[in-house]
Amino acid sequence: MPTILCLAALTTSLLDAPLPAAISLVKDNGALKFCDDDGHSLYVYDRDPAGRSVCVGQCAREWPSVAAPPGAHQIGDWTPIRRTDGSLQWAYKGKPVYTFSGDTAAGQTNGAGRGAVWRLLAP
Repeated sequence: MPTILCLAALTTSLLDAPLPAAISLVKDNGALKFCDDDGHSLYVYDRDPAGRSVCVGQCAREWPSVAAPPGAHQIGDWTPIRRTDGSLQWAYKGKPVYTFSGDTAAGQTNGAGRGAVWRLLAP
């Protein structure tokens, strides 16, 4: 029983954690994951170094970055990073965050595991 209480406390603290306005924490089939305002799943790219996106060109067309608004500042574990084109992108715990063009409806996770380098973003 203590394990359940620990998990409940962890889930409660995650749900209370601050998030950027365009990002939500949702429960999907019992697992927590992050989504954008349209309900599209968010992903991280294993090849990105902390604080920098290397997904540009065709990669960025297939994996659009999650844009941070001008003047964005750190919100909990979320920080804005500057892309090579000068735009701002949200990063979670230092990892740049993306959506996947192959997710055509809310809740889809078609990008999970792609190329063994794309992962769903979960707390």
